[in-house]
Amino acid sequence: MPEGLVNVLRKNGHTVESINSLHKKGIDNGLVQKHTEGKFDILFTRDAEFSRRFKKQQQTKIVLVTIQQGKAKAFIPIFMEHFEETDWSRIRTGDPWPFVVPD
Repeated sequence: MPEGLVNVLRKNGHTVESINSLHKKGIDNGLVQKHTEGKFDILFTRDAEFSRRFKKQQQTKIVLVTIQQGKAKAFIPIFMEHFEETDWSRIRTGDPWPFVVPD
């Protein structure tokens, strides 16, 4: 996901880190899970296997982002629109997000 998303979320009052900002780029998924568990409310990923692998995880929700990856200018506003509209209490680890009902 675009690194610029971190700044936008921070400007909106959220405490946010990324693999890049933590200087953890390239680490194994198991270490990502271990490093983030209980330290964050949500971990966003585009890796479907990773989002399913830790289904029993209770503290940090691992959410599969389904928004089509594109340029940051297009991706970030779409992400933020869905982010602000989501009732995060209803989202569980492994859930695809955002869940959009087709027309």
